[in-house]
Amino acid sequence: MNKKQTLAITITGLLCALLAGCGGGSDDSSDNPSPPTSTRADFGAWQAVTSNGTYTLTIGNTGELWGYQINSDASTMFLFHGQESINGARVAGSYMSYNLLAIGAPTSLSYTGTAQANSYLNLTFNNGGILNYSYFPVVAQTGTLSNFQGAWVGRAYNNLPGNTFFASTMAVSGSNVSLPTAGPSGCQLTGTIAPQSAFIGDVANYSFSGQFSAQCGVQGGVQVGGASVIGLLSYDPPSATGGTQNQLLLFAVTADQQTGMMFVGNQ
Repeated sequence: MNKKQTLAITITGLLCALLAGCGGGSDDSSDNPSPPTSTRADFGAWQAVTSNGTYTLTIGNTGELWGYQINSDASTMFLFHGQESINGARVAGSYMSYNLLAIGAPTSLSYTGTAQANSYLNLTFNNGGILNYSYFPVVAQTGTLSNFQGAWVGRAYNNLPGNTFFASTMAVSGSNVSLPTAGPSGCQLTGTIAPQSAFIGDVANYSFSGQFSAQCGVQGGVQVGGASVIGLLSYDPPSATGGTQNQLLLFAVTADQQTGMMFVGNQ
């Protein structure tokens, strides 16, 4: 099995993980907190499928967005992180796009468009591109800090020189997270997680705050070692992803927005 095939298998169910559940497995007991709601027309999960691959966006009730682009054979993979504003049905936003399968600086994209709640999000970009997203209904998954515990075996991806993607294991102990992110360089990502209430499936999404270890050093002229990192960590049980294992997904970017990374793991 080649690396692209392995990558394609690894990210099966990635959309479900990002959106905190594609269906099934929900728990309606009164002990579980309700998922967040919003009056924003752009709130929620969105998907667009084109000849260039599948695009997803998840927009929280603060306008923060996370998303990605991937094509059918997993030879293209981009991470998105940015902010969107809305006035009635009109939206405007920008995000950084990180190529997770190649070395290079991220690209900044801005856009305007229109949104209708639970229906469409149509965007026109500053480079002339157009993406018409459809609303992606999800089922919020229940989960607490205990669901994140243990060792998660998977793959890490980033846009650092020489470190694109490789096998790795994330360790979660209490609220503490540790992840080797740069293979031979010894670079580590460490941090803590806390409940995240801005996104759909808030009981399965946790915010991440951490930093790269000092030995990361300078990568491509950018000082990565010690850089602060923010992110979103999502947990999904097999009932949500359609698989046989629990799945964990971390999206993260440095505060200077020069480095983006993703980890997908199972246990």
